[in-house]
Amino acid sequence: MSERVVDRYYWADRFSRVSTNLAYFIGNKLCNGCSLPDALKEASEEIDNIKQKSALSNAAYNIKKGEDLRIAFNDFRLKLRQKDRFILSSSLSDRQKGIILRNWSESKYHGSNILSYLMIIITTLIICHVILSASVFVFPQFYEISLGMGVPINNFLKTIYANGSALLPLFLFGFFGSIVFLLILNFSIGNINKKQEEADLLALLSSVKRSEQLAILDLIADARCFPRIWRILRRAVENLKSGEKPEDCFNNIGLSSYTEWFLNLSNYENDRVVLKEGAMIINEKIMLSSLSKIKFLEVIVVIMQSIFFAFIAYTLFGSLNAIILGCFE
Repeated sequence: MSERVVDRYYWADRFSRVSTNLAYFIGNKLCNGCSLPDALKEASEEIDNIKQKSALSNAAYNIKKGEDLRIAFNDFRLKLRQKDRFILSSSLSDRQKGIILRNWSESKYHGSNILSYLMIIITTLIICHVILSASVFVFPQFYEISLGMGVPINNFLKTIYANGSALLPLFLFGFFGSIVFLLILNFSIGNINKKQEEADLLALLSSVKRSEQLAILDLIADARCFPRIWRILRRAVENLKSGEKPEDCFNNIGLSSYTEWFLNLSNYENDRVVLKEGAMIINEKIMLSSLSKIKFLEVIVVIMQSIFFAFIAYTLFGSLNAIILGCFE
């Protein structure tokens, strides 16, 4: 049955920034033999946030009373990702839930950090470097110059508009160029997030017995757990259920060549440690790739800043030149 909009809203992340530390703590407790209510109770004792503490305590209390897990975790104050709430609400054993949460919460670097970094530097550029400097220092000084020359304010503004409109094609080019840049950036971040999900998948499978891997894959092949690769995983699960060999079901289904290679190597050598090493290698590649993209973004921002200042300087000096020539005519 297709997922309804209300279901999608129910499982959606309720906070723009959700930490994985809480899920890792709960998963670690579950792996060490704690029951789910006890793990939630211990987690509440380690948190300073009053709302979060109350939400965890209430969830633990409701689960002990026998309340449905799905309802128990439906608390807007509970800062857990949808994938974590999905697993905690499943029918898996508590220890199995802990293994999953602990392994896919070990990510070292997330592609969303690039977008956050970009928003910070662009906001700083626009507010501090362009708007603040132009409105507080540049325009008032040129306005004082125009008054000193006896030029009325209307003529001053008309002159600025006349010179600025000449650069309108350049401004439009920069505007549409920025849109293209953001689209490329969005694609790049999506690719990083896809690789991150593949790394989480390898880390998860490395901690699950081979006899249990198909059942776990069948459960996590869901958009709430792996938004970008769940269809690929669903196809792999169907291939496994149809009797296809494990070493063949992951070939050419949309995963990266690195992930396919580590999966096939693990099946060939019957060694789950290979998957854990593969997850670590992919995480390192993500980190290095993200750092290089951040350096690229810094260069682009410096270029954009130079273009903005060149635009302002050309407009103002052209206006001043027109005012001076007009005064001497």
